[in-house]
Amino acid sequence: MNPQNPPAYLPRGAACVVCRSKKIKCDGNRPKCNQCLRFGKEAECEYGDRPAPNATRVLEGQIAYLENKIRQFERERSHGGSRHGTSGSRTTVPLSYPTEPPPEVAQLLIRHFLPHARKVGCFVDLQRIFSPSQDTHSLSALRTTIYLWGARFSRDASYLHRESTFLANALLWLRHALASAQQQQRITLNLLQTEVLVAHYMFSNGRLLEGQSHYSAAVSLALTCGLHKLHTISATPSTGWLPASTTPAEDIEKVNAWWSIFTLEKSWAAFLDVPTMLTERADCGTVIETPWPRSSSARIAFQPGPSPGQTVKRFMTDVRNDPTSSPLALQAKAAILLNLSGEVASYQGLIDPQQLNNAIMGLDQAIEIFKTLLPPTNSPALSIDVAHELLLAHSITHAATIRLFKNTAAPNKDMKCLKAAFDIVRLISEANVQAMPYLHPALAMIWGTACDVLVPALGLLKANPNLGASSSFPRMDVLQNTLDRLRHAMAHFSASVPIFVGCNFL
Repeated sequence: MNPQNPPAYLPRGAACVVCRSKKIKCDGNRPKCNQCLRFGKEAECEYGDRPAPNATRVLEGQIAYLENKIRQFERERSHGGSRHGTSGSRTTVPLSYPTEPPPEVAQLLIRHFLPHARKVGCFVDLQRIFSPSQDTHSLSALRTTIYLWGARFSRDASYLHRESTFLANALLWLRHALASAQQQQRITLNLLQTEVLVAHYMFSNGRLLEGQSHYSAAVSLALTCGLHKLHTISATPSTGWLPASTTPAEDIEKVNAWWSIFTLEKSWAAFLDVPTMLTERADCGTVIETPWPRSSSARIAFQPGPSPGQTVKRFMTDVRNDPTSSPLALQAKAAILLNLSGEVASYQGLIDPQQLNNAIMGLDQAIEIFKTLLPPTNSPALSIDVAHELLLAHSITHAATIRLFKNTAAPNKDMKCLKAAFDIVRLISEANVQAMPYLHPALAMIWGTACDVLVPALGLLKANPNLGASSSFPRMDVLQNTLDRLRHAMAHFSASVPIFVGCNFL
């Protein structure tokens, strides 16, 4: 085949595996097509019937989903109608800011966003995002998502009513950015950040399926561009999707991107009771080698040499001695324990009872050790932001205990669950939650998990008043006071984080 005169049309399945997986035009040149040669993918250029990698197929599905959502928004805008779904009805607002809001409005929304950026999964360098020289679809999507969050955090009615506008615009820009990802390879981190921020927004509004869709897209893209394998300081070369790092700051940004996405996926897969996408398998190339995230001022401790460590496996092998370095690392480790607790509990009735009990006790020991390693949330030196991050790590870990024991026949399971539920509620006052202007939506799910333990216990006490005389079972007034504190906290955050409305069922 003459590479200078590629065919205008290739039969279905005739493109190489790489071009087919990325949905780009392939000239069918053999042994290596010109597209793969152009993007440095000649080593992966193959022809055959083998399906594309699973992560890529999932990403393609997410792109199709987003394109469908965009078409819905466009139809609704043209007809002036309203959109209804499982999350409730919402009126579609005409797109009044097709590109950027007025400069003074943009600056105000950015100022409202910045104090809460880390709480909603922001890991990129915002100075780069708002550089005047930057102008791509992916940056427009990310900026508009930041304006969306800024409107939410402003609590100002004049901006709150534009949330639907900003969300629709962000999804429109995201569609264009995904379509041009191959032509603009430096936009990948922007896309990942946008997906994470939109997922957080959906979850905070109780739109769980949409949140799941966006974190799934982020996971697929992160795996595709190899963020899980940043195991050496020089192991971040261009993959065709992600450019090579040139500074330690860029390495930190990529590492934080991976663990932010990892924590988001692991936590919400557990809350939604769906399979995790991040199953580590050597034969699929999904073993995680990226080091734990550190503070922005610390250089990433990449593993040297050709034999990188398995980050998650090392942690689970020795929880006590695995180094912890940042609140994000602690959240990621807590999410690992939360997800694994559901997996172990699911073996109930499927394996030998003694084997199951050994697995439960082994994981319970790891969880309890990890709890002792978590810094306290009530240190006077902590900022509100760090206290919030530690609150989340502690709460996820206690939720892991409940998830491990709640639906099993393990000995002393009721008391283990009750203690964990009490610990979750204790953190509300210990971390001074009332002083926090915003709470991570995962806390609504965790507090709901605590309710699932405390409410039946209170009902059991009311039916059997003498049970409270036992030294191990809490008294009725203690249980009632604990539930009252939880109800008050849920009501307090219902206005700023709507998902708390759905969880406030006490």
